[in-house]
Amino acid sequence: MFFKAMSSFEKKINALAEEVGENLGYEVDDLEILGRGRRTIVRVTIDMEGGVGLEDCAAFSRDFSALMDVEDLMKERYTLEVSSPGLDRALRRPRHWLKNIGKPVRVVLLDTYDGRDVITGKIEAFEGDRVTLLLEDQTREELSLDEIKRARLEVEL
Repeated sequence: MFFKAMSSFEKKINALAEEVGENLGYEVDDLEILGRGRRTIVRVTIDMEGGVGLEDCAAFSRDFSALMDVEDLMKERYTLEVSSPGLDRALRRPRHWLKNIGKPVRVVLLDTYDGRDVITGKIEAFEGDRVTLLLEDQTREELSLDEIKRARLEVEL
């Protein structure tokens, strides 16, 4: 399953990010900690109504970095990356699916299903750990998050 629950360490870092986001008016859309030791990357994705720009990412980065230094949760050096989710944002958490109902999505499956490993359609519903997609031919496909390798919004032109 592509959705991985946060460890207690990640939850502490996420709580700090949420605190900074709340103070600055941003929503912490996602947080990942990649690698450990000398090459640790803390990747935070922020969002807000109307989107975020470079100045927003810089302001969040400055405040979050300062709070991380004060709290001293990261014992090793790390690289902080702050970005917006983008138009083709990844759907990695249940709230991402809920927030994007009605939008087109491209889903890559873990295993081949009906001869395909990629499904595109609009997110029609999300409940529990199941997503319902409305396909182009107006049929519905219901998938469990356990069946999904990765998913991204499709850019509407």
